[in-house]
Amino acid sequence: MEANFWHQKWAKGEIGFHEGEVNQLLEKHFNVLNLQPSQTVFVPLCGKTRDIAWFLKKQQNVVGVELNEEAVRQLFDELGETPEVTAVGELIRFSAPHVVVYVGGFLQVDPRTRGTH
Repeated sequence: MEANFWHQKWAKGEIGFHEGEVNQLLEKHFNVLNLQPSQTVFVPLCGKTRDIAWFLKKQQNVVGVELNEEAVRQLFDELGETPEVTAVGELIRFSAPHVVVYVGGFLQVDPRTRGTH
């Protein structure tokens, strides 16, 4: 699908794909990951998922990628965080304590960056 398709969905508020709660399978199977506090979790195509706040409560660091900037702004608003916003090549990096989200295409993010906070 074209990026413009997703931008239009966000602009119109047609985000039926957005789960209003933490993913139930994540909650059920999280312990299987055996993550230690402060390890980094990568969340591609994150939108404004509630999973990120949930990971933060579990003391995980989060790196996400989202195509739509408005979705990322809404995410940080819902987290109650004012992000630092910087350009990283073609991407825009939103960061706050323990969470970084890159705005842009998933494949534009350097693989070395995906696992680092």
